[in-house]
Amino acid sequence: MRFGTPNGSTAAQVAVRPPNRNLCTTEQRPLTAHLDQSQKPGQRRDNERTREAYRALERLLAAGRVRAISVSNFMPHHLDALMESATVTPAVNQVELHPYFSQPDVQAADAARGILTQAWSPIGGITFYPGYGEERKSVLEDGTIQAIAKQHGKSPAQVMLRRHGQRGRSAIPKSTNPNRIAENFAVFDFELTGDELAAIDGLDTGRRGGPDPDTVDPVSFGLEIPEP
Repeated sequence: MRFGTPNGSTAAQVAVRPPNRNLCTTEQRPLTAHLDQSQKPGQRRDNERTREAYRALERLLAAGRVRAISVSNFMPHHLDALMESATVTPAVNQVELHPYFSQPDVQAADAARGILTQAWSPIGGITFYPGYGEERKSVLEDGTIQAIAKQHGKSPAQVMLRRHGQRGRSAIPKSTNPNRIAENFAVFDFELTGDELAAIDGLDTGRRGGPDPDTVDPVSFGLEIPEP
């Protein structure tokens, strides 16, 4: 769940209000609440909306209402700003991460704080989704990845997911196709070599495919979470 409304505390609490009507369950369940924010490097403004929302998540965690609280699209300077007032370190930081955009500085900052980096667009879907620019190349069609996939008798998507696992990251591939969902799980019966991992690491272009957290304010999305 991402909360970018002006009143972040209200949004966070409504999202898990008993009897958990918004999630159609009455039992305590694992829940990671994601929080987006926008704050440029060196900018010292007090983003009270972000702080308030995260404090609400900390209260929900302390009350046993959720099992984990996390953040989404936080760059190192976002984490630094958050932890000036936070008492609980986020469990996960979910960011754009695929062979063409690996964000090593974000991964290092997460690791230094004991935060698990989780990849959204883990197989580079953002490189071929419509509406994100025409001058793009699908990671699935990359020759290096295709060659490695052929060597292991796997698909390019499976190679990328296996890479995330071997690099100690979490990945959340998205699909509604039953065959592809099954394929996404079938990544534990092979292992990439060090040379193969290095070859894929070398594909990083440093160019972001999705929105830049430093230029896109989630308030502009117009998200509203009404009272139930």
